[in-house]
Amino acid sequence: MNNGMSKFTKGCLITALVTFIIGLFLCGVGALFGGFRMLDGMDIEGITGIPFVFHRSASGDIQYGFGWNDDWDDDWDDIDWSQYKNWSSINDSDKGVELDLTADTLRSLNMEMGACELYIMESENEHVRIEISGETKYFRYLEENNGSLSLTHRTGHGFWNWSQNKIAPATKVYLYLPEGTMLSELSIEIGAGNMESIGLQAREISMEVGAGACDVDGLTATGEIDLTVGAGRITLDSLRAGELDMEVGAGGLYIADAQVERETDLNLGVGNAELGGLFIGNMNLECNMGSVSLKLDDAETDHNYEIECSIGNVHIGSRSYTSLANDVSISNGSSSTYDIECSMGDVSIEFAQ
Repeated sequence: MNNGMSKFTKGCLITALVTFIIGLFLCGVGALFGGFRMLDGMDIEGITGIPFVFHRSASGDIQYGFGWNDDWDDDWDDIDWSQYKNWSSINDSDKGVELDLTADTLRSLNMEMGACELYIMESENEHVRIEISGETKYFRYLEENNGSLSLTHRTGHGFWNWSQNKIAPATKVYLYLPEGTMLSELSIEIGAGNMESIGLQAREISMEVGAGACDVDGLTATGEIDLTVGAGRITLDSLRAGELDMEVGAGGLYIADAQVERETDLNLGVGNAELGGLFIGNMNLECNMGSVSLKLDDAETDHNYEIECSIGNVHIGSRSYTSLANDVSISNGSSSTYDIECSMGDVSIEFAQ
């Protein structure tokens, strides 16, 4: 019985494999004999319900990708989308929209952007301005009388560019902020897209990046800055904050020049964090399987250290700690204490003085 079942299963698998190979061959033949030309520009989603897009550029580059349903109400029932502006319905939207908001009236900025490229630049005048290029149907924005601006781009199509070997989002969003803009609250969520930005200032700042990449000239907050990275990357040229809270999953966090006045928290999974500058107050650092590198502008004796290390490695200045049977406490009589917990990762702290 077992042999019979085994032969039957083997026969089914072989038949399935042969059928799959024949199917690939037929798809290839169909594509070469005009299938690609028929796909280019066809509303495949409208015909089949499958959110697939295919495009061949003028230079011959082949791009393809999948999108998602744009019925926003099914996903976010608690948001009144009727208040939001639909970019596709705005007259002359290809020329951009200049808002009434200025540096003096813009109070909060909330952005939830998926599968797009976001560029934040300085405005040429005193008003906030928005421009869009590429696919526009997934973009909405809301300008409120209380000085709040919300931008939302629900995940649309992202193309795989064979010539460049990378994903190229179909939508580019340009946000122009007036010089000297100081917000009370700034919240940014980036999904699988990319972001490039000038320096941003707010009392409180929250930035979350999923699988995308975020490059910012600098972040300045009188209060707290929260940075969360999934499988993506955040790169900051500078950071100024009263308090800093960082969480990194499998991605990377890179800050060239940081200055934190009070408390710093860093929780790192299997990713990588490289931080430089001054972390004046207390620091709580938890490293699981990833790598943390701190290059500080002060001296080793400017901090106390509480070290707990399992099978990972902790390097502080010229001293190293690994596989500790007991916790190690190092007191330098400082008001700043670095509490370091390293499971299977690597923590390295270097000092300029």
